[in-house]
Amino acid sequence: MIRFLFLIVFGYIAYRMLKKVISDKIVVIKKFQQPFEQHSQEEELLEDPYCHTFVAANHAYVRTINGKREFFCSQKCADQFILQQTQP
Repeated sequence: MIRFLFLIVFGYIAYRMLKKVISDKIVVIKKFQQPFEQHSQEEELLEDPYCHTFVAANHAYVRTINGKREFFCSQKCADQFILQQTQP
């Protein structure tokens, strides 16, 4: 009878420990998934017309050329694009 009672108590303790470990892993997984989902929704990539690399809209160099807004990855690409446009 004591063995049976000990087995029940041990099983309950093992169950609670296993449940705690699993729930902690689920919380960690959800915590790491959320920023990536928000990040991918907020960030828009735009193509640089000079070197054709993609740059995030919030990090791009913006120039208005002939009434059109152009987005560049760097100051150098913006200057080179303007030179290319002015040459015949």
